[in-house]
Amino acid sequence: MVEQILFKKLIDSLWPTIKSKASLAKKLKNLNAANAYLSAANVEKVKTIWQVDKEVNLHNFYYPTQMQLEGKRIKIEGLNSFPDNGKIVIQGTAGQGKSILMRYITSIELKKASTLPIFVELRKISEKKSLIDLILDNLKEIGLNIDSTELDALFATNKCSLILDAFDEIPKSLVNDTITKIESICNQHYGLSIIISSRPNAEIQKSTFFRVINLAELSPNDFEPLLEKLFCSSNNNIADLLKAIHSSESQVVGVITTPLLLTLLVIIYKSFNEIPNNLSEFYDKLFTILCYRHDSTKPGFKREFATGLTESQLSKLFDSFCFCCMKAKISSLPQNEAISLTNEAIDLSNSHIENAELFLIDITKVTCLVVEEGFEYHFIHKSIREYHAAHYLKEHAQESLKIAFYKHASLHYENYSQELKFLESIDEYNYKKYFLVPHIDNIFKLSKINKNKIKDTLDLREIFKKTRLLLSNNGFVIGFTVNGNQLLDKNIYDIHHNALFFLLNKLETTPVRKIILKDDIDEVDLLEILEKTNMTDDFTSNLLALIVKAKDDQLLAIDYIKKSDDFVKKISF
Repeated sequence: MVEQILFKKLIDSLWPTIKSKASLAKKLKNLNAANAYLSAANVEKVKTIWQVDKEVNLHNFYYPTQMQLEGKRIKIEGLNSFPDNGKIVIQGTAGQGKSILMRYITSIELKKASTLPIFVELRKISEKKSLIDLILDNLKEIGLNIDSTELDALFATNKCSLILDAFDEIPKSLVNDTITKIESICNQHYGLSIIISSRPNAEIQKSTFFRVINLAELSPNDFEPLLEKLFCSSNNNIADLLKAIHSSESQVVGVITTPLLLTLLVIIYKSFNEIPNNLSEFYDKLFTILCYRHDSTKPGFKREFATGLTESQLSKLFDSFCFCCMKAKISSLPQNEAISLTNEAIDLSNSHIENAELFLIDITKVTCLVVEEGFEYHFIHKSIREYHAAHYLKEHAQESLKIAFYKHASLHYENYSQELKFLESIDEYNYKKYFLVPHIDNIFKLSKINKNKIKDTLDLREIFKKTRLLLSNNGFVIGFTVNGNQLLDKNIYDIHHNALFFLLNKLETTPVRKIILKDDIDEVDLLEILEKTNMTDDFTSNLLALIVKAKDDQLLAIDYIKKSDDFVKKISF
């Protein structure tokens, strides 16, 4: 194969350049390049939510992902698609295909052999396995058994690249140590390309070493070519589905912005021959489909679950399990932790099963919503956990627990943003009463704005005092601080944050250092930038619109709560 020949040339070019570590040079010289390539190419093999029974090669279904860069949509075709600085955080929401993209980039680099790509799933970081341990494990799998000092010498060749997937899934207690290690690598190896994927609001986006680039959403023009890649043998079904999508009045059609949502739509449409009304229906119907789809070709056969539970009982236990995982802030679990959280969920749901292992068998072997890999369990997609945790709160939680959650989530929105989006749809009354109304009140209080006298109390210098823009190495805005505390976009009603991100979007293509004519600073005062760019009026108008929307939405929520309460009072038996 041409790819193997190129890969061997890359390995052969590495060892002669290594002077400081003769041991590493010898290991590279003796490396079986053909076997190493084949082992590394396993990164292409994945299990997907539409084909969970066996691994498939991602090139069989991959549809090119696009990124938003300087106001343009650019197709990602490998490391050479990114800006030259080589330190990138790819930011995307749930279901945008970040993990598949990272594997695709790794695969392309392997085939081109311009660098030696090292792919790491960051969810595997633990107390026992650091980032460096995982990198060394990756190299060991291709036959290169080296230590940390030799790793530094390998990075120093400037012929490696790090592809680090899912920063947002690192256990919270280990995030700071991981960032410290990543930044240490950046400091020591300027020429090393590092690409990291993450959802918004992760800590890595704060690092001044990295430029943050957003993935582009799917547009309706992407539907047909993406479906053709996923289901190339079912052109008639694709035509029927596209017709159903474009003729449907369902709310979900307007929010099909990720490959995951489009894929789920196909799975559900093929089973029910209809388009769900909203996103919550996606996940609600998905559980039932996956419970029985393996049996659809066996007439008269009805599966018995290992737990002995009915489908509804298993669904309730799965909801409880997802809630326990959400509370523990994890989506990837070692076996002992999976058993522990399952036992907690069994108690929480009052399920009657013999042991936790039976539940783990059902959700891995039957529903396949959780995957077991090397005595570790992880959700096939994090949004599965988020929906079912929200569903537990809606359907099964006692009112006191539900109120306590909403109060806690108001103060820690960034930890529960996806669950709250689901709850807004499926638990509208409680969401508005216990979360939205008090949450907006708190935002006005923190911003020192009187919602009854908005214009009189709208003082930019008071609201944004000591607010500074953080700059990347090339002078672009990458974040904000207030009194030295980092800020990231948190939710649609956070006036302070969203006003700042309005400015960030305006300055997306403008290096701030060129505006202030200073090349040696890492941050600058917000109000100074507003004045120098003549954006004070636009910024104020946007801020006012945000405040008015928050106030209006709160009034609508209060009215909804009152009407619901009045209606219940009228009911008598």
